[in-house]
Amino acid sequence: MDKFQLIEKLKNSKLAVIGAGRSGIAAAKLLNSKGLEVFVSDHGKLSPPAREELERLNIPWEEGMHSSLLDSCQIFIVSPGVNPNHELLGEVKKKDVDIITEIEIGWAWLQGKLVAITGTNGKSTTTALLGEILKSAGLGGEIGGNLAPGKPLSELANQSQPHKWVCAEVSSFQMQLVKYFKPDAVIWTNLSPDHLDRHKDINEYAELKMDLVKRTSDSGFAVLNGDDPIITKLTEKLDKQKLYFGHNDHPQFYAFLDSQGIRFYPDILIPYPDIPLKGEHNLENIMAAGSAALKIGVNPEQLNQGIRNFSGLPHRLEIIGEVEGVTFINNSMCTNEVAFERSLKTYPSSTVIAGGYPKNTDLYHIAEILNSLANQVVLLGKSSLKLAEHLNNLGKTYKIAEDIDKAVYISFHLSKKGGVVILNPGMASFDLFKDFQDRGDKFKLAVSKLRRTVNCA
Repeated sequence: MDKFQLIEKLKNSKLAVIGAGRSGIAAAKLLNSKGLEVFVSDHGKLSPPAREELERLNIPWEEGMHSSLLDSCQIFIVSPGVNPNHELLGEVKKKDVDIITEIEIGWAWLQGKLVAITGTNGKSTTTALLGEILKSAGLGGEIGGNLAPGKPLSELANQSQPHKWVCAEVSSFQMQLVKYFKPDAVIWTNLSPDHLDRHKDINEYAELKMDLVKRTSDSGFAVLNGDDPIITKLTEKLDKQKLYFGHNDHPQFYAFLDSQGIRFYPDILIPYPDIPLKGEHNLENIMAAGSAALKIGVNPEQLNQGIRNFSGLPHRLEIIGEVEGVTFINNSMCTNEVAFERSLKTYPSSTVIAGGYPKNTDLYHIAEILNSLANQVVLLGKSSLKLAEHLNNLGKTYKIAEDIDKAVYISFHLSKKGGVVILNPGMASFDLFKDFQDRGDKFKLAVSKLRRTVNCA
């Protein structure tokens, strides 16, 4: 089914949006703007802004339950925060009801073309970087999807333009119930274990990513990490145009690293001094975004300009500033072990604020990385006691902080002038914060408080 057939099906059906987070509300608003009848249902409590928006648009809704009002609905549009194993969806699957996802609603009404970016790490930076490059070239570059902060695809649809490109981050959660979604290009940055509290194992997680790649339109292309053995194995027989990238020169690689910088086929060079982003992982993100940009039609000068203009995203190795010669870095987005180690390799021998809510996290491995790469360690959050136990066994000293203000204060006094303090949690934020953005914002606020305290001393 193409997007035009999907639109006709939606127009002739009574619709229910399940889940009233930012994606669900965006889908409801888009459907409402097209004159379609839609009902919003959330088993939890709606946020005041969501409630106000639905009431302003006269969209009927319910909270705290999924009632019999859903019985007459013929298509369920499910938000990514709703687990596919939810009891409601189990009952719905027994009936003649179509279940689709929010990104399919956005895709259906999206004008222009869409590149979907997925991966365990780097997908947000790659999405934003590609958007910056495309904007530099006048080829669009609106960004959103799963990107936080950002706009859901259903919100981007009304802002999209014919012949322009939209860049959307797509998570494994968003792929679990997809039926019709078909992007014009896909980037798969890398793969490592993540979200295993939601997925059965890494194989299921990888297959969801692979499903997105397979959905690339016949005239489109896929940008793939050629250094990742699982990705190369899964895509080996993929019948799509494939652009691989990796660290070393390889006959199949469209982009690779050499002594001078990043090289793209056939002979385009981005010198290392022209790259503002730090870290080896960001070189991979640039190879991924750059490969897609060149294939879309960006010229080498526009590519270089876009890369030079991009300074990174909030909460991803974000330099906050200095206090008495100590540099503070906000890396709150770091929520898994691979990102944890890569970030510390970018800033070795720093004072590290680590810890949070562990979701199938190998805490001993986190402790080993801290023992190997960190100068000083400050533990924060639910994982603190277990991490402390592992660090004791490794002979690594540490401090435990009860909140982010104390963590910043302790870290500052453990650091010498010229040193670095990095918030590098390595796990989720739900023990002490609303989300990773809240954690990063409170870290920045704590650094501001410290600066005022030091200046007044």
